[in-house]
Amino acid sequence: MILYHKNLSFTEQTFGLEADLELELVEHSKLIFGEASVYVDVKRKIEAKALGGTIPDGFLFDLTDPDNAEFYLVEAELFVHDFFRHIFPQITKFFAFFLRILAAKRI
Repeated sequence: MILYHKNLSFTEQTFGLEADLELELVEHSKLIFGEASVYVDVKRKIEAKALGGTIPDGFLFDLTDPDNAEFYLVEAELFVHDFFRHIFPQITKFFAFFLRILAAKRI
């Protein structure tokens, strides 16, 4: 499959290793996430006491609207990873992390 956008062509790519996909995110973050984004390739453990820790692949700041900047945790996953055994537990831990932050702000 080929996708064309703004005089650029993109072809579908299959990655055998997650590290290769992560490298593409780093090298082409502005193209993937937009020119007004800042992708930080720093693997840092985040923890929620009830669920344990997880390590996102990176952090993304979308500064498209400077008055309403957005923050994202980025997790690159291969198609072959099982959703319920691999991906869903990570997403659940990410949500727990955000809920912990929200709860802390209410104190």
